[in-house]
Amino acid sequence: MRLLPALLALLAPAAVTAAEVLPVLRLDFYGGQFFFERQAPSISASGDWLFSPALRFSDGDLLIPSVSGSYRRSRDIHEYLGGGFITDETLNNTAALKWVHYLDEAYAVKPAFSYKNELVSETADEKLGNGLFDHHKISGGLEIERQGEFLRSMRHAFHAFGVRYYNFKALTAGQFGTEVQSGENVLDFNSFDYTCAAQLVPWEKTTVNVTGTGSYREFLDQKIVTRAGTYSEANRKDLFAAFSAGVERLLPGLGSGWYSFEPSGGFTVGWDQLGSNQDHYDAPRLRYDADFYDYKEVQVGLFLKALIGGKLTVSGQYDYTRRFYKTRAARNTEGVEMADRAFNNTHVFTYEFSRPIARGFSIKARGGYRVESSNDKYERTYRSNFHAAHYFLGAGWAY
Repeated sequence: MRLLPALLALLAPAAVTAAEVLPVLRLDFYGGQFFFERQAPSISASGDWLFSPALRFSDGDLLIPSVSGSYRRSRDIHEYLGGGFITDETLNNTAALKWVHYLDEAYAVKPAFSYKNELVSETADEKLGNGLFDHHKISGGLEIERQGEFLRSMRHAFHAFGVRYYNFKALTAGQFGTEVQSGENVLDFNSFDYTCAAQLVPWEKTTVNVTGTGSYREFLDQKIVTRAGTYSEANRKDLFAAFSAGVERLLPGLGSGWYSFEPSGGFTVGWDQLGSNQDHYDAPRLRYDADFYDYKEVQVGLFLKALIGGKLTVSGQYDYTRRFYKTRAARNTEGVEMADRAFNNTHVFTYEFSRPIARGFSIKARGGYRVESSNDKYERTYRSNFHAAHYFLGAGWAY
């Protein structure tokens, strides 16, 4: 907490001397068990951390540096290369810097920069740092926010970021002629995003959130597959759009003091769509599939929260997602394509308990159950039919 003001003092001694330091520190650690299909339960652990020594130079200027991260030791599914891959352990850390400058009582501009590194291991015997999907992400952008009463917040954000998978190299890289090389760094891409988000208070005790995002993504070295199964000189480009809306309302409570019950609840809906100029060629079956990665996705969620006795926080949530692929055919267990288009269903149930003890410490518990199903039964590459559950007990500290 002393290092940052000292470094800034070398550049602007007067400004830093007048700055007010507003430190935030949060640590959460959990341990428990994870259950994946019919496999034996495994010991799991997770943790989250955040350190942010914000500097307030005046009523209109706030500089917010932060370091945050998370660790997960449990089997999970992450999407890479257009499908789900099982992962065993993940570790990510992010360093970020945001400047909040208020133009007046209503408007603020917020430039921000960040660097994130994520390590991913796919199996228990693979060490962190050696994973194929390890990557880093560098991001920069600008947000403009307007605050009010009925329209509590309206935000326009422009961001650009680059993602680099530094351990991943395509198997075809450098082995054959250029016409059958898909590229080397086929996962690396740059993205240019615009987001518009609004928070409204239409009635007392009711909040409405609406968010829309558009994204243009350029892959740096992923060549387009042709109908002949060869690769062109052009690189892959994607367009992604997303919309979400949610309503939360404070519900009538009961009792007071140690016997009080203060609930709230709400729902969310969402829609995503991905369009790509990349296609797919199944070499063993000599089959070309146009628009293989294109999909539409809908989401629905319900959540309930309650503060009991003024201290115990209880929450539960259910989320459902259905993804429809535009042209990708469903396959049987042998990989033979069927007439139906592929789709995925995902059901996720989560719950969490938290109760403060003293001096910033709290005890916590969380758990969940996830079911994913698809009419695509071929899982030699991707995993799309499984169920998993976990429960964690832990503690947190906040300052």
